[in-house]
Amino acid sequence: YLSMISGDYFGIQDDNDSCFNPGHGNPCDSVDAPTLIDQLESKHISWEGLFESMPSVGYLGASYPSDANRLYAQKHNPFIYFKNIATNSSRLMHLKPFNLNTLQSELVSPASASKFIFIAPNQCNDQHGTGSCATDELAQAAGDAFLLQTMPAIINSRSFTERSALFIVWDENDFGGNLGCCGRPGVGGGHVPMIVVTKHGKPITGATPTDHYSLLATIEDGFGLPRLVNAKKAAPLFEVFPVDRGE
Repeated sequence: YLSMISGDYFGIQDDNDSCFNPGHGNPCDSVDAPTLIDQLESKHISWEGLFESMPSVGYLGASYPSDANRLYAQKHNPFIYFKNIATNSSRLMHLKPFNLNTLQSELVSPASASKFIFIAPNQCNDQHGTGSCATDELAQAAGDAFLLQTMPAIINSRSFTERSALFIVWDENDFGGNLGCCGRPGVGGGHVPMIVVTKHGKPITGATPTDHYSLLATIEDGFGLPRLVNAKKAAPLFEVFPVDRGE
């Protein structure tokens, strides 16, 4: 998650609380480094992060609810770990609970919809298998149902144009060991699928090995932003959808 918005994981390979969580445990994790958010705001590009089951805007807690279900998990919210986001009240206002009806209303108008939207389902719908989704079968079904409801709401909206892309990507593969990619052996969470949805053409399968740095590189290139850290040498994903970045 950190890699997707900053181009590095800063040696963090655990699920510790953010140090900016007032009730954080010890040890905790924090990063003081530039992110995609700095880049977007420098170009006045609107953004937001939407997190299913987050209880309130800018929530800094580790999880919610506090019982064993813990549907919202801070470890899936990379923004909260960066000092220049978590300590900035204005930026915290961009981190909101995910609500499909609210998102649909926002996407009605391309003029007002955020240009970059990061969505994290809760730990049932992201197929981690929490609470009522404790088995692999239930977790898979929950994730499928979430996408079946959410994807059409996004891609059929007025804000999803010929220049839009929806990236659906998993964070790790529990059955893939610590397989890496792209010249970084041993740094990774196994091999995971990624699906890119656009309004262009027929299905295409990418042949170039890519990783989360590739996703960041693609987003940065698409918005005309400089690449951060490991994204600088990453292979972007443009081969899987025809996009004229010169438009």
